[in-house]
Amino acid sequence: MNRRSLTRRTSATIAIGLLAIVGYAGSSGATSSSTKQRVAIDARIPWALTGATFKLVTLTSGAIQRDSGEVRFSSAGRSTHGVRDAQEYERVRDSITFAGKNGTLVIAEDNYIVSAGADVSVFTGTWKIVRGTGIYKRISGGGRTAGLIAQKYAPFPNRWEGAVSVP
Repeated sequence: MNRRSLTRRTSATIAIGLLAIVGYAGSSGATSSSTKQRVAIDARIPWALTGATFKLVTLTSGAIQRDSGEVRFSSAGRSTHGVRDAQEYERVRDSITFAGKNGTLVIAEDNYIVSAGADVSVFTGTWKIVRGTGIYKRISGGGRTAGLIAQKYAPFPNRWEGAVSVP
């Protein structure tokens, strides 16, 4: 290895180390005007999509508290079909309303549904808060979602998990 190559490698190593230190110091000392709180919403969804219920649980402490209530699905969801890596999928973008004791939370979700065989489908996707009332009035945030769709397992489980910011 010649001297020029060694100098470049040493400079690159030092630069990477400095970036890591600056990034660590910047993230640990940063303050925010809002507090992020991790939450999860677990729901049991009947095959007909009516009469679904949810329970919101907190995964970290914060302003949002446990809640429960009814789940309502929009009928205006957009659906497209495709093939990725030789597997068919359906992409569904819609909104879901969680009407709980502490207020109402409306989210937009973007899911990919694939067959798991034996008349069972699974989905995974993302969600974000659109609006809310009550304790959900001024929060923002989003996360990931996953669930099962199978008539023989109805009501089937769905979970939305993520972080919300409370001003």
